[in-house]
Amino acid sequence: MPTSFDFVAAFAVGFMGSLHCIGMCGGISSALATAISPDQVRTPLRQIGYQLLFSLGRIFSYACAGALVGLLGSTLYDNLSANGPSYLRVFAGIMM
Repeated sequence: MPTSFDFVAAFAVGFMGSLHCIGMCGGISSALATAISPDQVRTPLRQIGYQLLFSLGRIFSYACAGALVGLLGSTLYDNLSANGPSYLRVFAGIMM
């Protein structure tokens, strides 16, 4: 039975991406949660609201960046020669 390493590779990429999220997004999120000034009431509902807004902003930013890169890739794909898609695949592999 042939063994496919697709799931192993996907897990490894996801795991490495989670380290980025812990380091960057977790730090920003923690700083945001603790930055509520003492004169404001630190209720759980208010903190959840801040976290929700932070997450929505992060998701929207990633979606906009993905759409922009997808548009750029589509434009490059349409304007390259016959070997162009191969070059884009090699570039994508290097970036991964």
